[in-house]
Amino acid sequence: MYEIFWNFAGLTISDADSKTDTKRMRQLSECIFCNIPTDEIIVENELALAFFDRYPVNQGHVLIVPKRHVETYFDATLDEKDAITRLLIEVKEKLDAEYHPDGYNVGVNIGAAAGQTIFHLHVHVIPRYIGDVSDPRGGIRRIKKSLVPYAAEGEGCINTGVVPKWHVQAYFDASGVTPDGKDALPHLSIETEKKPDLMYKERSGFLYCRRIVKEG
Repeated sequence: MYEIFWNFAGLTISDADSKTDTKRMRQLSECIFCNIPTDEIIVENELALAFFDRYPVNQGHVLIVPKRHVETYFDATLDEKDAITRLLIEVKEKLDAEYHPDGYNVGVNIGAAAGQTIFHLHVHVIPRYIGDVSDPRGGIRRIKKSLVPYAAEGEGCINTGVVPKWHVQAYFDASGVTPDGKDALPHLSIETEKKPDLMYKERSGFLYCRRIVKEG
């Protein structure tokens, strides 16, 4: 299952699904997002519409949905995804003008494992404001605890009170050979009780790796 901040039930689209047949658009009488009252719609186009979330996370929280009943982002046609993207731009312009947010989280829950509870595709547009949480670092990455602590987002045992035994310093070099720690990336430094594995990762033309130093 996925979060793109996007939620996945395991279906994919083929080239034949790239177009939406507007004459055969399906709606379900029992689906709440198939029955949004006209007076709640803030913007719409041929294939999608947007409205304020009835249970907003923040002021100005908007949902964008396809008019056709589809369960997940991956079930939507390319036309529907394009329609949603165009509305996303319109919604941002309206929210900027009315609420003046400092940032946004935009995402989709795909499948129950990723938190989807209403199985009609919906894109969350959540305005963010300085001070709305004490530490916003990580954004949608904070939906669960990271498998590897990321110090730049306040993770790691420095914040948990655990006595560190190993220091892990990320650094980069085109050759991968920098034993003196030159070109270190201090924002990726963590401390942990458990010895991590030495790890290399190719990224943007550089070789990232982690230098492990025993404390004491």
